[in-house]
Amino acid sequence: MDRIVSFFVFLSMKKIIQYAILVLITAVSFLFSPKPVNNNGPDKHCPTNYIRLNNSLGFSMNCDAVEYIGLSVKPSLLFKQGNRRQSRMFYILYGSAAGYSIYFLTSPIHKTLNNIVPKQFETQIPNKKVSVYISHYAGLVFFNLLILIFALLLYEKIIFYYTGPWKNSALLRITLLLLLISNNSTKTFFWTPHQQMFNTLLPLFSIGLFIWLFKNHYSKTRLFFISFLCGTLLLFYGSFLVLLPVLLVSVFYKNRKILKQKFTQASTPVLLSFVAFTLPIFVWIIFLKFIGVNFYSHETAYFRQFIWIFDALKSPDRNLASELALNLLIYLKTSAPVIFAIIFLLISFFFSYNKLDSGNLTRSKHFNFNFISVALLIFIFFWLMGYYADRLTYTLSPVIICYAAILLNSLKLNNVKTISIVCLVLLWHIFILMNEMPHFTDRFYY
Repeated sequence: MDRIVSFFVFLSMKKIIQYAILVLITAVSFLFSPKPVNNNGPDKHCPTNYIRLNNSLGFSMNCDAVEYIGLSVKPSLLFKQGNRRQSRMFYILYGSAAGYSIYFLTSPIHKTLNNIVPKQFETQIPNKKVSVYISHYAGLVFFNLLILIFALLLYEKIIFYYTGPWKNSALLRITLLLLLISNNSTKTFFWTPHQQMFNTLLPLFSIGLFIWLFKNHYSKTRLFFISFLCGTLLLFYGSFLVLLPVLLVSVFYKNRKILKQKFTQASTPVLLSFVAFTLPIFVWIIFLKFIGVNFYSHETAYFRQFIWIFDALKSPDRNLASELALNLLIYLKTSAPVIFAIIFLLISFFFSYNKLDSGNLTRSKHFNFNFISVALLIFIFFWLMGYYADRLTYTLSPVIICYAAILLNSLKLNNVKTISIVCLVLLWHIFILMNEMPHFTDRFYY
C-alpha cells in the first residue's frame, strides 16, 4: 500500500514539475516581447512601468506592485484606517510569509542585492531595503507560478473527468496546456506582484466546484466547510465572490433537480452555504472593528463596484436601466481577450462535429449545464461589477478553452487536425508575444 501511495505521489510531483517548466518557459518567452506602445494602467493615476533587464528582455510592472510589496514587507499597515488592501488580507499575509522566508534564505547575498535596483524605483525603495523588497517581490511572483500550476492541474482533471484518459498525442496535450496560459494576462502580469493570475484559476475552480458538488454526497457539515474555504479565497482576491452564486446555484440545482427535494428542503443547504461563505469576511471585519479600525474596501468606496446599482436606484437623476445598457456596451468593448478562445471553440466544434464519443461526455449529463452556468454567472458578475477592464473580461476565456479541449479529447484526432491545432496555438502564442492585444475601449485598460 505504501508503495502505491509513493508511486502516485511521484506521478503528481512529476506532473507539477512538468507544469512548472511549461509555465516558466511561457513566462520567460514573454520577456522578449517588445516594450508596450502605451503605459496605460487601471486609470491615469496608475501607469504601468516597463522594467528593462537588458537590450532584449523586459516586462511591464503594474503600479500596484510596489504597494503590494510594501504591505508584504510591513503587513501591520493592513490595520491602518483606510488601507486600500484590507480586503485582500490573505494575499498580503502570504506575501509576507513567503518574502521573509526568501529573505532569510538569501542572507549571504544581501549586500549584492542592495546595489541592484531599477531606475524606476530609486525614489521608492531605500538602498538598504532593496534585498527585503526583492525577496518579497520574488515571493509574490512565485505565487503567480503556483496559481498557474494549480490552474493547469485543475484544467487537466476537468478534461479527464469528462473525456476519460488522454486520447491524442503528447504534443497536442502540451499544446492545449500552453493555450490556457499563453495570453495577454500572463504576459502583462506574471512578473508583477498582483492577483491577475487568479483570473485563469477562478473559472476553472468554479467548474471544478460544480463537478465536486454534483458527483459527491456531502453532509451539511462538509458543505459548510467547503463553503467556508471558498469564502476565505475572497480575502485573496475580490473576484472570488463569483464562487458564491456558483455555490448557491449548484447546491440548489442538485437538491431540487437531481435529489428531487421540495423547495424549502432544497433551500436550507443554500442558506447554510451562504452563511459559511460570508463568514470569513465578516470575521475579518469584526476583528478590525474590535481593534478600533473600520473595514475599508477600495473596490466599493472608490470604484463603486456593484454599489453603483444602489447609487442609481437612490438617485432621482439616474436611470438604472439606461446605465445597465451603457455598462453592458462598455463591458462588451473589453471582450478582445475572449475572441481567440471563441474562434478556437468554433474550430473544435468543426473538428468534432458528428464524431464525438457521446459515451464520454454523457458520463455526466450535466456537462453543458456546468459550463453554461459558470460562463453566464461570470458574465453577469463582471457586467454588474461596474468596473471594466480587458484583464477581467478575460476570465471567460478559460471556460471556453476548457470546453473546447474537452471536445477535442472526446475523439481521436488524425494527424492533419492535430498538426493544425498545434500550429494555430503556436501562431497565437507568437502573436501575443510580439503584439499588444487589440483593444476597443479607453476605460481601465491594464
